[in-house]
Amino acid sequence: MNDIARLLDGRSGEIERAKVVTHLRTCRRCREVYWDSAAEIGFIRAGGAFSVGADDLIERGMQVPAQVDATNQARRGAAGRTSERGFRGRWRLPAVVAASVVVVVAVGLYTGRVLQQSRLSQAESEILQPIRTAVGDFSRAGEIVLPGGEAYVGESGPVFRSLNGGAGESLTTSLKSLLEEFLTGSRSPDVAYWLVAGYLSSNNVRTASIYVAAARERFPGDPRLNVLDAVVAYFDRDYVRSERLLRDVVKSHTHDPLAAIAQVNLAIVVRDQGNIAEARDILRAVAQRHEGEPIAKRAAEIARL
Repeated sequence: MNDIARLLDGRSGEIERAKVVTHLRTCRRCREVYWDSAAEIGFIRAGGAFSVGADDLIERGMQVPAQVDATNQARRGAAGRTSERGFRGRWRLPAVVAASVVVVVAVGLYTGRVLQQSRLSQAESEILQPIRTAVGDFSRAGEIVLPGGEAYVGESGPVFRSLNGGAGESLTTSLKSLLEEFLTGSRSPDVAYWLVAGYLSSNNVRTASIYVAAARERFPGDPRLNVLDAVVAYFDRDYVRSERLLRDVVKSHTHDPLAAIAQVNLAIVVRDQGNIAEARDILRAVAQRHEGEPIAKRAAEIARL
């Protein structure tokens, strides 16, 4: 952060500046911090949009401190005999002009986010429905419940069966669309969540394990992704890791509806490790606390097994 701040305000030396710019070209996370920092210092105020490549944004943003410094030095020499009032007046324009160069950084960032929100809105109506349905079917037909599938667990149909077969065409198409969003740097945790949940729902645990790791790195505070990671670990028979992740979610989201889902899954994990008594205690607590809800019915059904 300090290196980025020095780069933006022109305090970094030539060697340091070259190192930082080289790093920005290869590190998406730091590049986003750089763009955010440019926006924070007010460059977003200019109107219009500008679309250039990431390297151009970095180059243009980096040029501003140097341009301001060079312009000010030239004016300082020419204004040596100017009154203090006139001197200050002449200094304001170059900074504004230079800032207009950097506006491409902030406007590019802002425009990208607006477009991303628009795409996500479209995804909600056109792309996510097949995945939501798959998550619901997965949660209804098996013991494990995925966030977003809890409302389906009380529906009629075969319960606690293994899901066989591949994903349908609509689900496959939706997953491809979300994957493209994710791989192009989507900053929406919803895109990440439904992508991984979709792979799990289509029984593609290996692919789900790859993208849940990347998703958690991008969105470390999203508890839904922690639940998915725990489910992946469970299917990989890494019960210790699955239990730890689920206990963390239960502990940090005590009064959150997500906690009930995590508790049901936790009961399944501890049961499969031979902890039958604790599993039943967890399930009975969920059934009592969420009486009348589909998740309570699921907890009660598993507790009787």
